[in-house]
Parts: sequence; C-alpha cells; structure tokens
Amino acid sequence: MTASSSSGATSSSSSGGAGGGENGQSCIEAPECLSGFCVDGVCCDTPCNGACVSCARPTRLGTCTNLPLQEEDPGSCTLTKACDGAGVCKSKNGQTCTSNGECLSDKCVGGAPKTCQP
Repeated sequence: MTASSSSGATSSSSSGGAGGGENGQSCIEAPECLSGFCVDGVCCDTPCNGACVSCARPTRLGTCTNLPLQEEDPGSCTLTKACDGAGVCKSKNGQTCTSNGECLSDKCVGGAPKTCQP
C-alpha cells in the first residue's frame, strides 16, 4: 500500500519486510524494512500517517514523532498554518480566527474579524 505522509513524501507499508532494515535506515519501499513501514525515506516504527508527524526527525530517526511547535508541514497544513507540537495544524499569528484553540498562540483577540495574536 502506498500513501502520502505528513511531509508530502510517499510512504509504503506491507505486512513486514524481507530487507531487514532497522528503523531509521534509508528506504524506498516498505519491503526493505523489518517494520514494514517506509515513511519519509526511512524505515519507521509505524505508518506515521496524519498531520504534523515525521519519521525523519534527526533526533528521532525511525520513530514517528510530532513536529515541533511552529514547524510548517506543507503536506498537511496550509500556508497560513503550522504545527502545534501535538500533531495539529493551527493558525499562525495574524490569521483570522473565532476561538483561542484555533491559534498556535492560543490567543484569538479583537473585534470583527478576530485574529491570532502573540
């Protein structure tokens, strides 16, 4: 099975790989990995599907990890949003909002329209 990962790279999965690649080793296809998951170009511990996650973080190579606060994820978040550190795309400062929870800063203020503020 082939799918798009959060970073826009393709990932593939199978029921386990014959290639023997450990998590964190480079791969192109799932059969190269013991886990059966090739995500973001490395063997990964899980399929790592969803917004604001990656298996290719230098400090957590091969482990599906949430992208840090304010990091952009072009495969999942629009240009006006970034990751919140918990796997969710939220609006950047200056973007319109209706509630605090929509903003990276957790501050939606102003009149009409309200905007995310630092």
